Amino acid sequence: MKKQLATIALIGISLSTIFAQELVKDINPNTADSEPRNFSKIGDKAFFVAEAQGSGIELWTTDGTEAGTVLLKDIDAGNGQGVSGDVEVLELNGNAIFSANDGNAGTELWISDGTTAGTNLLKEIHGSPTAGNGSFPKYLTKMGNEIFFNASDKFAGVYNEELWKTDGTAAGTVMVKEINTSTR
Repeated sequence: MKKQLATIALIGISLSTIFAQELVKDINPNTADSEPRNFSKIGDKAFFVAEAQGSGIELWTTDGTEAGTVLLKDIDAGNGQGVSGDVEVLELNGNAIFSANDGNAGTELWISDGTTAGTNLLKEIHGSPTAGNGSFPKYLTKMGNEIFFNASDKFAGVYNEELWKTDGTAAGTVMVKEINTSTR
């Protein structure tokens, strides 16, 4: 390692240039850090999770500039947690697919085109009117032009986690197969 560093120094490149870091935006000024994490590149933007005073833990986007680093949408308005800290964000047809909780439908599948107006609940799989419930989509995996995931639906009062898929439309978000029929 010392030999490599010496070689770099000899060709006139400083280590500070190689390892340069620059703050893009202070999301939580004068308070705790925002803990940005779970970055996903979609188009010319990066989507990521961060915590900010007034909005809680939500999804953000950045184009790498301060002005272009914005809260995507306050999904659970106020200081709620619209997304979990370990949310999976995948690209599908130029859109972001992820799970979020708006405080009404519970944790469900969401879609975003990278704008506030274009960030919406994709489909309420669980179908419960009780706030806080949801299908809890997880293990999102992209295959071709679809995303497969695990979700819990409700049928006759019984909750089953089954294999689902989406093509990015509500009509194209369907259960692939009910694998365990013994609980119905």
